[in-house]
Amino acid sequence: MSSLALGYNGIEIQRGMTTSSTAIFVPFMTRELRMDGPSLYYGMNALSHNVIMADRKKLKSANGLYLGSTGSGKSFAAKRELLNVFLAIPQDRIIVVDPMGEYAPLVERLGGQVIEIAPDSPNHISPMDVQMDMGGGDSPLSLKADFLLSLCELVVGGRDGLQPIEKTVIDRCVRQVYREMALGLETAKTPLLQDLYEELLRQPEPEAKRIATALELYCTGSLNLFNHPTNVNLNSRVVCFVLKGMGENLRKIAMHITNDFVTSAVGTNFKNGVATWCYPALGRRGRNGKRGRGMRFTNSPYEDFMKEKSYFKGVPPNLPPKGSRCDGCSYWRGIGCVFCYREQLRVKTGGKNEP
Repeated sequence: MSSLALGYNGIEIQRGMTTSSTAIFVPFMTRELRMDGPSLYYGMNALSHNVIMADRKKLKSANGLYLGSTGSGKSFAAKRELLNVFLAIPQDRIIVVDPMGEYAPLVERLGGQVIEIAPDSPNHISPMDVQMDMGGGDSPLSLKADFLLSLCELVVGGRDGLQPIEKTVIDRCVRQVYREMALGLETAKTPLLQDLYEELLRQPEPEAKRIATALELYCTGSLNLFNHPTNVNLNSRVVCFVLKGMGENLRKIAMHITNDFVTSAVGTNFKNGVATWCYPALGRRGRNGKRGRGMRFTNSPYEDFMKEKSYFKGVPPNLPPKGSRCDGCSYWRGIGCVFCYREQLRVKTGGKNEP
């Protein structure tokens, strides 16, 4: 051996190496990601030029994120992954929430199911649907009450959202409209959004009238798209919800309701031992998921935020306090020295390098 544990080198040979050659030996500089099993292609290593093959189900977190500037290929990369999942993992299901209608042609070519949600569409999703036989120890009514609270907060709007009294009134009405289903009565029917609206009108608090007035547009008004029983069945392995026909006033609510519907479908698949690759939208275009789902962002409102002009004016100068022993010292770094550095320089240089 040329080198022992004592650090003695018996062969006096030296060889110079450049920085790039030395960096190759640093593990995290050339770390490879090539997993066995049903792995998917995600690109190439920029240093070693080896392919990156990964199975996200084996990672600590199955979520994923695509980052890049506009036109860099985020949507294309997400579609490529969707196609790879379809071909390589036949037992998994795929659900896409497509706010711009860009995934529908691909899903149709794969023989999937395209469901268009629009005011003039025959397809309907009810936000009041609930699964009473959910597993995992979660209370279905508590989860549904939390979802309807967030839905009402989105409908009512305002900077401060719902007040505590309004949340209490909504929770009381939710428990009332689901009372027969909670008791397990044979005559129980899944309520509609209008049932919640009418229950709010029966409450004595003025806050209930305010919430009911805000819901009126979506129950008996012109935007009553979600005041119908659900007639959508996720029979296909690949399902795409298209929200392109939604207006700006209805799109946020439609995404919120559709994502809740997708979450219920993913929970059902998880209960049956089937993983779901979910690409729902957060904002304008995006992907999200949990419980065997993946998260993908291809183009979201955060991108518009990043394009805005910065309001940063620079860091104001941090000067020592006036009249202190550090006043005027060029070595000030936000805190006084334990031993004055300026005084030490005076002693060593005879005051020549005094600032």
